[in-house]
Amino acid sequence: MHKQVMRIAYWLIPASPYLDELQDKVTELASELNGPSFVPHITIYSGVYSELDSVENVLEKLSKFKSLSLLCKGLEFGDTVKRSCTLEFELDPKLITLNETVKSLYHTPDTRPVLAHVSLFYGKLAIEAQEKIRGELRLPKLVKFDQIVAVSNQEQVLVPNDIDSAVEVGRCSLS
Repeated sequence: MHKQVMRIAYWLIPASPYLDELQDKVTELASELNGPSFVPHITIYSGVYSELDSVENVLEKLSKFKSLSLLCKGLEFGDTVKRSCTLEFELDPKLITLNETVKSLYHTPDTRPVLAHVSLFYGKLAIEAQEKIRGELRLPKLVKFDQIVAVSNQEQVLVPNDIDSAVEVGRCSLS
């Protein structure tokens, strides 16, 4: 019998009004292009969860961090589900510290580095759709992030609708 593996991800969430604007764009693209809708975020960590790990402990440690503002570098399009349409940000040392803090609290941490981007769409995008998005999207210069949400998922997000099974299991505010 195949045992289900639970994964935990920690998402860095934009502050208002950025969250509202980005959520509107994610929802609009999902509706227009038949994709999933999700909370815009930067994944600061994603890995396998074991009974030895504590989401509450991680969130308590992360809540001691201050909110951060990241410089937006631009819009990019890629070939993978999670990178099909992304806002790219400068990799701030504070973002790396958040990632390393989570890794230090896990018994068998995932070693992937944090990627400073917010996905706006999960799925394949035709060139025409990319051009339309590029022409319509107003890019922010700086985006403030002030919350971290922990979500659980049975699988890695590999196909667009995998994001639909993500369930919030905790959150904290950054001061």
